[in-house]
Amino acid sequence: MRTKFRLSLLALLFTVSLANAQQKHALIFAIGEYPEEGGWSKISSAQDVAYIKNTLLKQGFKETGIKTVSDSVATKAGIENALKNLIATVNPKDVVVIHFSSHGEQVADNNGDEADGYDETIVSYDAKLSADKEAVARGSVSKTEYEKLQANYFRDDEFGKYIQELRTKLGKEGDVMVVMDNCHSGTGTRGSAKVRGGKGALKPDGYNPASKKQTGDEVFQENAGARGTETDLATYVVISAALASELNYETTGDDAVSMGSLTYAFSKVFENLPAGTTYRTLFAKIQAIMNEKVPGQHPVLEGNGLDRSLFGGNFVNQKPYFTVEKITTPLDIVVKAGTFAGLNVGAKVNVYPAGTADPSKATPLAKGVVTKASNYQSTIKLDKSTKVAQPSLLFVFVSEPVFNVKPIVVAIATSRGNNNYSATETDNISAALKKLKLVTMVGTPDLLIEKGNGDDTIKVASNGFPFANITNAADTAELRKVINRYAQYQLLQKLVVKDSTVTAQVKLVKVTNGKPDEKFMAAKFQDIPYEFNEGDTIMLWVKNPSKKDIYVNILDIQPNGQINPMLPNTSIEKPIVASELKIPAGQTRTFPEYIILLAPPLGTEIFKVFVTTKEINIEGLATPESEQVKTRGDLNLSQFESLMINSNNTATRGAQVSVKPTDGSVFNILFRIKEKQ
Repeated sequence: MRTKFRLSLLALLFTVSLANAQQKHALIFAIGEYPEEGGWSKISSAQDVAYIKNTLLKQGFKETGIKTVSDSVATKAGIENALKNLIATVNPKDVVVIHFSSHGEQVADNNGDEADGYDETIVSYDAKLSADKEAVARGSVSKTEYEKLQANYFRDDEFGKYIQELRTKLGKEGDVMVVMDNCHSGTGTRGSAKVRGGKGALKPDGYNPASKKQTGDEVFQENAGARGTETDLATYVVISAALASELNYETTGDDAVSMGSLTYAFSKVFENLPAGTTYRTLFAKIQAIMNEKVPGQHPVLEGNGLDRSLFGGNFVNQKPYFTVEKITTPLDIVVKAGTFAGLNVGAKVNVYPAGTADPSKATPLAKGVVTKASNYQSTIKLDKSTKVAQPSLLFVFVSEPVFNVKPIVVAIATSRGNNNYSATETDNISAALKKLKLVTMVGTPDLLIEKGNGDDTIKVASNGFPFANITNAADTAELRKVINRYAQYQLLQKLVVKDSTVTAQVKLVKVTNGKPDEKFMAAKFQDIPYEFNEGDTIMLWVKNPSKKDIYVNILDIQPNGQINPMLPNTSIEKPIVASELKIPAGQTRTFPEYIILLAPPLGTEIFKVFVTTKEINIEGLATPESEQVKTRGDLNLSQFESLMINSNNTATRGAQVSVKPTDGSVFNILFRIKEKQ
């Protein structure tokens, strides 16, 4: 009897264990046999299914966990039903892959949340093009026909709501990957390859996309407080086959049959992928294959799980790195970072295979020295060939940055009672500091080193803000990292670049009940500091008054030396990527997906705005989370105000920088947070 009881108990525990085990689910949408009456051409989506399915089976997905929705079943209603069934099926901690192979189309934005005035959509099986030749010729359809046609296109906003529900159901340990093998926009084709999309946007007569972002009435459909806590949701990654402004071309598989280019690259990468590979590394390898198969097409990676190991694995502490723009010769490369990142002439770098998380634990393919640099780009001479042909397969780590700043004055705190350094400790720290080129110990201190009960602390001398914690202040290597980061902070904090031909106007618009304050929206642009109350929410309004198209990036420069990304920002719920930050000449852009809550400490904040004519991405200049000292909330108002009173002159005017016109402008936006009345 006792034996039977034990067996029953073991069986019950085993059943509970299986119920709690992480399961893998895949949902594949393949729409290629479009009906002729719909006007969409047939594409090779059916070929994609076998490639994706076989790839997932080799990664531990079970046959029963992979569902396929194809052609006539994949109507808009069919797509939504499949997503609802998926959400109902999954459990917390599960892993989900959703793959779309279909046409893609742009449709007039219906809620004002798109920068270009168009929603990206999946062309479902029952989606149709207009049969009115005159309407096609003029590029728009009657409002009545538009309402009828647009109803069967599956918009990105609709898809996003299902993904949000899915992430909520999976919980914080879950993992979602979405693969989009379709194109989002385009007006023509290059060559004879099939294009997945490529039709003119679907819009009603009289539609003006440029006006959608300027009215202010429907910009804030989504309430910031209603989006939930991101830390409670499953991580997610989205891999798209092309930029929103590009076409997605088919390629040929190993059997010489047409198929999706992203699907092919995805499947090939998994043939030889080491354990522990992150989504970031996976994407780098996908880029390399697509560059060979469909040159000129640029896949896109988004999400907050980029540094997580594939399919629900652990997060990897990715050290900051830069990517290679082009390989000009076996010994010369061009990197997508320049003087702002410490890549000035003479700076030293190490080059590793893409996917390297920690360079201290790997062997470099080559070492190099910067021979030419602009603000956002640098040319590097290598000591030997990396033997790598594709730029996306290389990561560049800075080993010895060069910042053109004045020597940083560092002092050792001596008035801390019984918690001072001993004479021997002080001598050791001084000896370590003297080895650093950027450091002097003579003059008014910029940084103070204080002895702690555990780690030592380096503080900003003028205000007492903790800048960094280090294990041992006498460790030259640790000190060098901190000093280099502070040098970059000083450079960016004081930097102002003026180029009258490439500039932008930026307003901080107060948001009330999820909608912009009309007074702020209508107010004439003025280059003056703003004032808000604690607890206010704001959003960014950017106008391009110039005659050139521009790209805008923004950093938040905190007085404790921490640098936070604003635009682009891939860590927020709805990521904003660098390629989406283009603002055409004369147009205005708002960011309804990015509501900013103003919280203590009270005082003045600074946003650093970078404006260029070419796409840039300075999110990598932000302070890595592992190096952040999150103690701002402990500081009082007088400390913060004292800092800003002493630094406002340099913060608003900065150091004038000699810059080529193509480098653009850099300027500051100041705003003051007051106590709520």
